[in-house]
Amino acid sequence: MKWWQEKEDAELFKLLNSLPPFPFYDLVRQDKPGLKQAKTDFFKNGISPTFSYKKAKLFNAKKYQSEIDNRLLQIKSLNYPTLLKDIYEDKLLDLQNRSKIVSAISLGNDQTVTSLSNQLFNFPEENLSTLTSEFEEMLEHSSIFHQHSRPVTTELFVKMTEAVLDHYKMSKWHIELFGGSSIKIRHLNKRGTSIVYLPSQRNLSKARAARLLTHELEVHGLRTMNGRQSSYALLGRGLDHYLQTEEGLAIYYQTLLNRRPTKHLPGFWDAYAVALARNTDFSTTFKTLVEARMKLAKKTGVQKTEETCRTEAWNLCVRVYRGITNTQNEHMVFARDHIYRSGVALLKNTITERGESVLPLLFSGKVGVHHLDKLIALNVQTGKVPDMISKEVVKTIYRQARI
Repeated sequence: MKWWQEKEDAELFKLLNSLPPFPFYDLVRQDKPGLKQAKTDFFKNGISPTFSYKKAKLFNAKKYQSEIDNRLLQIKSLNYPTLLKDIYEDKLLDLQNRSKIVSAISLGNDQTVTSLSNQLFNFPEENLSTLTSEFEEMLEHSSIFHQHSRPVTTELFVKMTEAVLDHYKMSKWHIELFGGSSIKIRHLNKRGTSIVYLPSQRNLSKARAARLLTHELEVHGLRTMNGRQSSYALLGRGLDHYLQTEEGLAIYYQTLLNRRPTKHLPGFWDAYAVALARNTDFSTTFKTLVEARMKLAKKTGVQKTEETCRTEAWNLCVRVYRGITNTQNEHMVFARDHIYRSGVALLKNTITERGESVLPLLFSGKVGVHHLDKLIALNVQTGKVPDMISKEVVKTIYRQARI
């Protein structure tokens, strides 16, 4: 990239970042106090919840959309290369669609929330009958879902995470502990730093530890780092609709850890919950998930109470009914959580069509497979791909701890 091109890109990135804050996922989540009461009422009386969204109602979506329109006009007036303007215009349109979802949530318009979320996250490729058949196969092959021992303590997992960060020279990535059950990463874009939140009170199996490190750091983390180092600033923040490819890559590389081909891809329960919600109502979705999880637990010999299965099903339902107010209505859904499964299918199709040579370009930053031709036209530099070190890191640090 020439110096004047870098200047043009910097100006467009500055224009994008001048938008007011827009914490999309905070705005589409149900209010916490109301969520707790809804769970109590539903478990006691079986009444499908009516969710509330105070943050969405307080957000001025109309003003935000006006701000986006203003920036789209500014970009249109600039005498910059069309391809460069395109990626910023597409990003703004992506944000505009998200703000329309928030606007629909504030009005309690569940049909519009469903329709717009389907557009934002693409229609799932897997239908309900396909997923139901897969569940029946899971019951038949239940022996592969055996429980692993969990010898990886928080202290060991911190050391493993540090080792992976050091390997990739992620010096601006810091570790903090929190009360969750998985890894979460928060990017502080203004300072170019990231915080890796690790579960503070949960032991992990060695296999689970390796999967998490591969998924979260060797894919999500590496794509972010590569994007931040790119000449094109937006690759560090994310181009439009990149998320399906993001999760597809994470699942793809995660499954490479297995000795044998994976019979059942990760993300089944998320995709199943989305498919159920798109075909039924909240109560039916919940009951089906409870029954399914209890059946699988019984088949695998896992000691699970009905209460545990009900809580797991509730948590899945809360995710797929984000943004939905009246859950008694059928076919209402926030369609995001199919992207793990559909993302890896999209990636595999792309590799079949274009070859594995596309992978370094997909690691140039937070980009989607639909950007490949534009990235080539913009002469974007390829990024480092995963070295797949997590499994060996887990094995080495665990072995050293036992000496």
